[in-house]
Amino acid sequence: MSRSWSWGTPWGPRIALSSDSRRVGRQVLVSPGGLTRLRLTPAVVAASAAWVLRRSPAASAGLLRTMHGPGHTPRQLVVDWMTLVAKHVRTSTDPGKARIAARDVDRSVLVGDHDVFLPVRALAPTVRDTLGIEPQIVPSAGHLMIEEQPARLASACLG
Repeated sequence: MSRSWSWGTPWGPRIALSSDSRRVGRQVLVSPGGLTRLRLTPAVVAASAAWVLRRSPAASAGLLRTMHGPGHTPRQLVVDWMTLVAKHVRTSTDPGKARIAARDVDRSVLVGDHDVFLPVRALAPTVRDTLGIEPQIVPSAGHLMIEEQPARLASACLG
């Protein structure tokens, strides 16, 4: 059996959750979209609008700083990548709720305690009600947990 994990866009977890492939025996979902609507605070909207309109490294860094947890700074490589995305890709909107596959899959959900798009207080009850599991709350992590807490993510994937 293989494992699947998803992060980075609200669509990845939505697709993973709807998969009924027997080849997937375990899923690690990181800040998963598709379970509840994304939260858009004024700070997130302002940073996102600047990123879409300016398409510059400064705007990319600003959006990434908004998405990071406290004490984390975006790496230049990620800033450059986000700038390329802004210049060459049109982002999608919130994907809405996922259709959860009927078959049982061993799942883990990780969410940063400073996630601006999917805050714990909104995501945790939905994870409990929809998937029947308790999400793992990662201290000092924001929405970009793979950047901020790679060892924690690796441990969850291997465990």
